[in-house]
Amino acid sequence: MDNVYLISSNSFHLMEEELKKILKDNPYTSFDLNAVELDDVLEEASYFSLFDEKKYMVVKNALIFGASKRKSKEEDNEDEEKVSKKDEKLLQYLNEPNDNTVLIFTINAKADTKKKICKVIKDRYKFIQLDDLKPKEIYARVEKALKDSGYKLDNSNTGYYIV
Repeated sequence: MDNVYLISSNSFHLMEEELKKILKDNPYTSFDLNAVELDDVLEEASYFSLFDEKKYMVVKNALIFGASKRKSKEEDNEDEEKVSKKDEKLLQYLNEPNDNTVLIFTINAKADTKKKICKVIKDRYKFIQLDDLKPKEIYARVEKALKDSGYKLDNSNTGYYIV
């Protein structure tokens, strides 16, 4: 099992489904990087759990993995070489992660796979890019949900439940 995950998607629902697959029924701690500093998250990740064999941590709004606004190709090359202090601390953790902690980062946008920290996660850990559902997939999911709930759907009505 991987210790670090990065889940990138525009769909909150798809991201929650993926989190459920990873977490199963294990208790977890949730952090929001809009409210908490990355340093605090990394410090917590480095501690061992007192009660459970593994500690699961979900870090939402991990915008450090997202695309930053860039102005020119020259600045692109310079930005790739530059690593912010936050990124540097995260890279240090990724080089020596706590084996008893499963750290799951989520971003509600497309991850910038050109960034060094994204490349490290892609190479060493688990990177999950969830693409938007196509209309056909949406129909199939709604139809399955209705069937699972005990409802029957007539083929002539399939176009009415999604607007």
